[in-house]
Amino acid sequence: MIVEAIMITSLEIIILMFVIVLELFPGNSYKNYKYNFQLGLSVSAFILGLVAYIIAAIIPNYVLEVNRLLSPDTLKGFVALYTIFLVGSVYRYYDIKKSNEKFLNIQLKKEEYTFSADFNLLLGDSLVYMPNISKCAVTKDKTIIFTSVAPEEEIDANFLCKPIGENTYECVSIDKMDNHNSRSVISYVSALIIAFIAVIDSFLLIIGFHNFDNSETNTVILNIFGELGLVFIGGVAIKLFKNVEGITKYIFIIFGCFMIIIGIANLLIMFL
Repeated sequence: MIVEAIMITSLEIIILMFVIVLELFPGNSYKNYKYNFQLGLSVSAFILGLVAYIIAAIIPNYVLEVNRLLSPDTLKGFVALYTIFLVGSVYRYYDIKKSNEKFLNIQLKKEEYTFSADFNLLLGDSLVYMPNISKCAVTKDKTIIFTSVAPEEEIDANFLCKPIGENTYECVSIDKMDNHNSRSVISYVSALIIAFIAVIDSFLLIIGFHNFDNSETNTVILNIFGELGLVFIGGVAIKLFKNVEGITKYIFIIFGCFMIIIGIANLLIMFL
């Protein structure tokens, strides 16, 4: 069914966009252009979502006969979500583009700075509010904030940054200098696993509502989708809050571990 294929493709494109923005692919050549990729991929996902919505709006009964999830109202929600991604990508692209000449390559040794989760969300004259800051690096004379990607711990690296205030910079990409310690490798591999789970789960989300001749097939697929969803939520919770200070960190790490254990346990029960 073409609408199913379109929606699966659009979801995978969104996941690919996040993989690129978070710099999960190996190598460094693409990192300076990741916001170009983000814009192109968000435009592609938006167009695909809009095409799927138009088809469903024109022949809603036929589409629902094939997949009961893909109603015009549901697809309208997807289009709204893709619009948010598109607007954010356009803003980010032009924000980076106008700052191209101001980019600085800041090379730091791991002993020259420390990471801190204690920062002011109101940073700089041009930066009104950035709640997506994951951490910041503090040196003797400057502060570097991280919004899309950040090292697991202090490392030797070249940080490509743009100025956002007095002695304050936003890191756009990181060129790591051969820091392959166990902690960074575990963090990298776990992020790839979360991305892979997202790829599988987005496929199951659409296929799980396909009108199979045997309804048991739908039940099995949606159960797998739900359990993988728990693992995904748990992994994201741990990744997002592991660097936060205070009791919130431990609450979300415990919650994340609980979700992962429940999801994996239920999957094992299903297949054993």
